[in-house]
Amino acid sequence: MRPYSVVQNEGFKHMLKVLEPRYDIPSRTHFSEKIVPDLDEQEKKKVVDELSRASSVALTTDGWTSRGTESYVTITAHFITADWEMRSLVLQTRPLYESHTGTHLA
Repeated sequence: MRPYSVVQNEGFKHMLKVLEPRYDIPSRTHFSEKIVPDLDEQEKKKVVDELSRASSVALTTDGWTSRGTESYVTITAHFITADWEMRSLVLQTRPLYESHTGTHLA
């Protein structure tokens, strides 16, 4: 991931002009207040739709530490579709400020 401010970087703007001179890149505010929230809402609806059609769902958690020593925990839903396809959907990833023990995850 890159920060929204990347769209204001002169090198990034130049690269896009070389690739497609007619393209007008949206502002960082447009990305942060319109594009990303809209995409987030669309994806949430897809997840809710898929989970509502599942007859059974199993949840797993996974905790890890990044190279920068930041800890995270992720919750994933697993289910089998009507076509017998196994699906796994990440429901959320959050920073974890405590150790990765069962007590803290509960």
